[in-house]
Amino acid sequence: MELFTQQWSKNGLAFDSVYTGYLASVEQVDVARQVIHKFSGQGKLVLVDPVMGDDGKPYSLVTQELISDMRSLVAVADIITPNYTEACFLLKKDYLGSSVVWTDLLSWLPLLAAMGPEKVVITGIPAGDDLINLGYEKATGCIYVGKNKRIGERFPGTGDIFASVLLGKLLRQEGFGLALAKAGEFVGAAIEATLQAGLPVREGLVFEEMLDRVAF
Repeated sequence: MELFTQQWSKNGLAFDSVYTGYLASVEQVDVARQVIHKFSGQGKLVLVDPVMGDDGKPYSLVTQELISDMRSLVAVADIITPNYTEACFLLKKDYLGSSVVWTDLLSWLPLLAAMGPEKVVITGIPAGDDLINLGYEKATGCIYVGKNKRIGERFPGTGDIFASVLLGKLLRQEGFGLALAKAGEFVGAAIEATLQAGLPVREGLVFEEMLDRVAF
């Protein structure tokens, strides 16, 4: 990762945004922080997806040190997109699983924003037969609620796809609430297409077939 960034700097490359996803060590978090320092600025969006776990449990390589370091990366982001588990890690809250009441998490949004980012999304909050995505904009205090039907099994990579579509919409100057809604709709459509294709869950979503819908 460091060699990549050195080459980008040597070639004088510039980017419209910086977007970080799964980072497997504190060293990688440090490199990501350096990338943000070198290549963001001048109004360029920085999205940090603090990928650390699911179902209340950290992924195998995620340590308490890494979780602590991720908080420092969140601090330099413009937008963060933790799932419910990751929001618990960031705020040191108890994970309640399917017994969580999504409205109770509304008070978490400004707490996450106080860590640094201007915009916050908590994704994948269970609510009966639905999954809720909560958005918050610090400057306006506006809260946005996206709701999608829970369909099929839990597919890997849905958070990555959600964050990618969200960022793409924001870079196209779409409003935050609309971008959040469309990202959720895109993921839902990709899940439906994957179920129809009958592919193994471990292979993730057939989002490639849905890419023409990104422009809707």
